[in-house]
Amino acid sequence: MDTYVPWLALNTYPDDILSTPCEEIAEVTVDIHEFANDMTQTMYACDGIGLAAPQVGRSIRLIVIDCSKDATGLKHFVNPRIVASRGTRQRAETCISFPGLKLRVSRAIEVDVESLDLKGNKTIYNASGLEANCIQHEIDHLDGITFLDRVSRQQRRHALRRWEKEKNSYHTTSEI
Repeated sequence: MDTYVPWLALNTYPDDILSTPCEEIAEVTVDIHEFANDMTQTMYACDGIGLAAPQVGRSIRLIVIDCSKDATGLKHFVNPRIVASRGTRQRAETCISFPGLKLRVSRAIEVDVESLDLKGNKTIYNASGLEANCIQHEIDHLDGITFLDRVSRQQRRHALRRWEKEKNSYHTTSEI
């Protein structure tokens, strides 16, 4: 079995940082650039399409996403917030912080996201489909919300019972 070592250490459920709202980033600094790069490398190492800062130990409002099939769609969002959304649908989601767990979650089909880019410029980005889903999932992490919080209590209990039984078969880091 192949194992990998992510760039940054992953925080997995039930780590408290995953349920804690994050602080706004006051200024886009060299540290933020470097951390965004490290997050990007970690996301790619985990074969993910999105990653939020609390998933790798920092309680700040920063996400990275790349929903492309060929790693050409990388986007960074500093202090993102959804300013408009349209439509809803359910889609199966997974999460790096819940290895092996898959849940059907209802999300907006299209969103407009206001944020800063890595140059500190204010932007509005329109996303739809998988990209909109991913952005909503990652912004939830910044608000201390996981995809478990987006399903019914019964679905959550059932999913967690199943996941607890199976999670030992999923390895997200190699033994050192």
